[in-house]
Amino acid sequence: MASLKAETLSHYYDQHGTPLGARAFGSIRRLNQLGSHTRWLTTTLLSSAIVRAAMERFLGIDHRRPLPKPARETLMKWFARTPRAPRAGSPKVIVLADSFTSFTEPAVGQAAIELLRLAGYEVELESSVCSGRPQLSKGLLDDAKKTAGALVDRLATAAASGTRIVGWEPSCILTLGGDHHSLLPDDPRVT
Repeated sequence: MASLKAETLSHYYDQHGTPLGARAFGSIRRLNQLGSHTRWLTTTLLSSAIVRAAMERFLGIDHRRPLPKPARETLMKWFARTPRAPRAGSPKVIVLADSFTSFTEPAVGQAAIELLRLAGYEVELESSVCSGRPQLSKGLLDDAKKTAGALVDRLATAAASGTRIVGWEPSCILTLGGDHHSLLPDDPRVT
């Protein structure tokens, strides 16, 4: 059903244009990243009744819906601040940092990374590229293809060498399998 929805929305947008709300939600990673760099301003704006009314009118976000606020410290800053030298022979794991855990709920990612480290893994954080799930869910198939290709470029060598790739956001992890096959059917690196 999700693939059918994405295809239908994509064809609809081709004929009628892409709504601002779909573009915004498809770019949620960039918006969260921007919000984290301008935390005070973002928090102030999200508390404004005028801004919330505009978001409801132009983006379709009900003014009564609580919105996530940028964290004081992103997951990436925390990760850089807490390096761990791996023990000799430690297996390596790449953790996908999803948009919300990276910028609004980093405690979830911190706990998962600490658990992996305690289990003896050398943890690498992949936070530069999204899985493409937000774009897919909004029918932005061309954008999702580009995003998927960029993530495959980042992960293919490690995956081919047997490095495990994990994450805590189920929809992002599931996108790596079936959706990336559909988006990049001729790319032999997508397994």
